Amino acid sequence: DELQAAQATLERARIVRDQAQSAYDQVANQPNVGMLPQSAQLQQATVDYETAAANYRITTAKPKASQLAAARAQIAQAEASVAQSEASLANAQSSLDRLQRGPAEQDLAISEAQVRQSELAIAQSRLNESNSELVSPISGVATSVNIGIGELPPAGQPAVVITDLSRFHLDILVDEIDIAKLSEGQPVSITLDALPDAVIGGHIDRISPTPVSSTGIT
Repeated sequence: DELQAAQATLERARIVRDQAQSAYDQVANQPNVGMLPQSAQLQQATVDYETAAANYRITTAKPKASQLAAARAQIAQAEASVAQSEASLANAQSSLDRLQRGPAEQDLAISEAQVRQSELAIAQSRLNESNSELVSPISGVATSVNIGIGELPPAGQPAVVITDLSRFHLDILVDEIDIAKLSEGQPVSITLDALPDAVIGGHIDRISPTPVSSTGIT
């Protein structure tokens, strides 16, 4: 399905990026590293990986059709900007290569400046591309989206709610007769009325030192 395809594309892009990074690291100490093919290959592999990661996040977040189209348009625009900057770098590099075979000192300085300018343009394009993505600081699932393209988040509400479904915390009241049988770190099994056949494992994280009274339980 679409999610599996996005995961597979992301994994392939990660492998290619890691291979390109390894090849680049082997020549990183050379003074002309920016002119070597390993540098361009790493740049392209990084763009491909960032694009695949953005597409994967779009797929898992399941946004509205209009939001999905707008996000993909932003990615395409960022990729086009990177491609244009890389083309400018290639042209400047070609001119520099020709001049290095016997250029005038002034012409060489101009070409080197053009190469540096193109490299800065690529860096800016990559920054713009990364700024077009909304990245969660934690792993989880987007359980609520309260903002759309071009909108401001509602007052008092987060733009997006990310929920970690891998673990839960429960506050449970225990009768004073039974509390002495429990200790922090002790494993427990939890059952739910809605899911009588499901047994959830866990452990006691903390026992409050202060008792409370609730509907006859102390």
